[in-house]
Amino acid sequence: MRFDLAEAQGMLSDCGICWSLSYIAEAGSTNAELARAARSGAAEGTVIVCGHQTAGRGRQGRMWEDRGHQDLIFSLLLRPRCSPSDYGLLPLLASVALVEAVQALTGVMPSVKWPNDVMVQGAKLAGILLEADTTDGWAVIGMGVNLLGPADSLPISLRGSAMTVEAATGQVVTREQMVVALLDAVAMHYVQAQRSGYTEVLNSYRRADVTVGRRLRLLRGDETLEGIAEQIDERGRLVIVGEMGRIATDAGEVHLLK
Repeated sequence: MRFDLAEAQGMLSDCGICWSLSYIAEAGSTNAELARAARSGAAEGTVIVCGHQTAGRGRQGRMWEDRGHQDLIFSLLLRPRCSPSDYGLLPLLASVALVEAVQALTGVMPSVKWPNDVMVQGAKLAGILLEADTTDGWAVIGMGVNLLGPADSLPISLRGSAMTVEAATGQVVTREQMVVALLDAVAMHYVQAQRSGYTEVLNSYRRADVTVGRRLRLLRGDETLEGIAEQIDERGRLVIVGEMGRIATDAGEVHLLK
């Protein structure tokens, strides 16, 4: 089923970013495509929606498998006017936008596991990947949302750890509806953050978070740490307390422990 570009473009609100959508049936990676465009001067608000990725990427260097038109696959380009350290808050902003989009479209509010795992019933709904060049002043946020079908329609490698929006909420949401809701939410939070900082983004993120207060295992490169998640600080870092003392990390994979 082809993505209706005109329908999606026409439904977008005037939220402070002039989104310009394009659609390609197949690409290696929408993030790679848009990063190339960013280096060539593409404008903030450029969005690439893709029918199928042949080399989709997730965090920690993993491959991202999609199911074609059953999933929403897209990347968006921002040109933040902020310090390089604030770029690390953009995946949290994207997580908040996805939580709000799912809630607005289905009535179900997902939770977030740090840093950007948006979940329902403990299973992941989407992948979010940031690629940025703080020197050139651009950031590409890629998102892959498991939209349609039962949970067992997902790739075998994801069953049990991932969920579709339809299976989690009982609602059928089209790619056009989801990308519009997401872009509207991203624009609202991004414009506010550019004006007055990321306080509201962080507050919204913390309300949805299920990590703080939990015992966890953090995988960070070749390092494995265990402790209690104490807080998410003003830079979006996860603060963990354990035998290693008190540390703040801006990267890693979290596994919540019983």
